[in-house]
Amino acid sequence: MTTQKEDDLVVNDIEKWNLKKTQKKIIIKIDAKKVLIGAGARIFFYPTLLYNVLRYKIESDFRWWDQVDQAHEMEHLIVPIRDYLYAPSFDDINRAVDFIHHNAACGRATYVHCKAGRGRSTTVALCYMVKYKQMTPSTAMEVIRAKRPRVLLTSMQAKAVQQYYSTCFPDTGHSPSSNEVLVTLADLEGYKETSDDTSRTKEVFIPKAVATSLSSLLSSLTIACSCVSIRTQQPKQTAC
Repeated sequence: MTTQKEDDLVVNDIEKWNLKKTQKKIIIKIDAKKVLIGAGARIFFYPTLLYNVLRYKIESDFRWWDQVDQAHEMEHLIVPIRDYLYAPSFDDINRAVDFIHHNAACGRATYVHCKAGRGRSTTVALCYMVKYKQMTPSTAMEVIRAKRPRVLLTSMQAKAVQQYYSTCFPDTGHSPSSNEVLVTLADLEGYKETSDDTSRTKEVFIPKAVATSLSSLLSSLTIACSCVSIRTQQPKQTAC
C-alpha cells in the first residue's frame, strides 16, 4: 500500500510539472506576440504621425474617410447637434433638408443618422417630409414610426419641428393635403356678389368632397338660370 501511494504521488507531481511547463510556454508565446505588436506599432507610429501633420498643414479639412466616399461617389454632410435633449437650429435643419432634397432630385438616397437614431435624425427627417412632402408633423411621424418604431422626440425637438412647419406654411398654418382644393373668390365670380371690391382675392381651403358638391350645385344653378332666361326671351305666340 505504501509503494502504491508513493507511485501515485510521483505521477501527480509529474503531471503538475508538465502542466506548469505547458502554461509557461503559452505565456511566453503570448508575451512574445505582444512585444512584436508593440514594437511594430512604435515603429509605424511616428511616420504616420508625421504624415498626418504634414497632410493637415496642406489640407486642413482632410479626413481619412473622404477617399472611401469619393470612391463610391458619396457626399457626406456633418451637422453638429448636441446629444440627448437638444434640437438642431433652424439653419442646420435647412442645410440638412436641402442636402436630402438635392440627393433625391438626383435619384440618390440619403442615410440620416445620429448616435441612437431616435431624436436628432428623426427631427431632420420630419422637417424634410414637412417641407418637400407637404406633410403635417403628426402625419410624417406616423410614416417614420411605421418604419422605425423606436423613434422618440424630446420636447425641444418636437417644438423645433412644429416651428419649422409653421415657418414653411405661415399663411394657412398647415400644408395643403391631397384631399383639399384651393378655392378663391375669383372662382366664385358670377355666382354671388359678396362685396363691391371684387379685385381682392382670398384663399380658402375646403374639403374636396364639399368642393365637388358645391361645384355640381353651382353648375346646376347656372344651367337652370340660363334656361329661365331663354324661356323669358322667347316671343309669345298668339293663337290664330
